Amino acid sequence: MAFFQLIDKATGEPAKFNEIDEKICAAFHQPVDEDKYYLGWYDLVGLAFCLGKTWANIRRVCAGDEKMIAVINWLEGRYDGEAWR
Repeated sequence: MAFFQLIDKATGEPAKFNEIDEKICAAFHQPVDEDKYYLGWYDLVGLAFCLGKTWANIRRVCAGDEKMIAVINWLEGRYDGEAWR
């Protein structure tokens, strides 16, 4: 099993994924969906970090998807990713 978390760069504390999603939705002027994360960012970022990937790797995977790249850039500016097994 692999796990990941995002660490808030401002506080140094792990962030709650639903709160991150609320902030993403606010930043991109989108409604919060109680059943899924905006553009599926959680699944993409989580899998990537669990596979040892970096923000740059994630951006390459998303080449051509400007909305997702904007979300990845937003996340990278605010969070550091960690993964462990």
